[in-house]
Amino acid sequence: MSTSHLPPEVASLIQRLSRGHHVNGEIATAPIEYHSVLQGMAETENLRERRKVYQGFLDTLPENQRKAVATQVLEAGESQSGDADSKALSVTNEPTDPGFVSFVGNPPEPLRLISRLLPVDPLDPGMVPEAIRRYAQDIADRMRVPLEFTAVPMMVMNGSLIGRSASISPKAYDDWY
Repeated sequence: MSTSHLPPEVASLIQRLSRGHHVNGEIATAPIEYHSVLQGMAETENLRERRKVYQGFLDTLPENQRKAVATQVLEAGESQSGDADSKALSVTNEPTDPGFVSFVGNPPEPLRLISRLLPVDPLDPGMVPEAIRRYAQDIADRMRVPLEFTAVPMMVMNGSLIGRSASISPKAYDDWY
């Protein structure tokens, strides 16, 4: 196998395998000459063993091609995620990650948080204990907030005041707490 570069899908598969990902069925779509290295990496769950298989693959390449192939695999990981995990297959002993200093000088763009909460129905006033219902509703109206903003904390406060002095026991004559 003498190649100066890998097909992009092979570089991507090697990078994903180096991170511990599973590539179920994707190896079959890669060119046949790369099946042995991909299969060897996929057959073990141990990331060190996967690294050894990858290193063995690099050792089969001529010296002038190793660095190009290793760089291509690293770039495939960076293009997929852009995170520090893409350095997992570095073949040189040189530090490849400048660490915290690069973050201070060039912070990443913040990720937008997406709320996936489902809408909920408002609290039915009939569910609030009668003893605090009018008071909770009055405060909620004056503050212009939903009833649950005032009623729920009031019920929690009452529960903490009552404590264990009143309880519901599933077994009347048992010491179940």
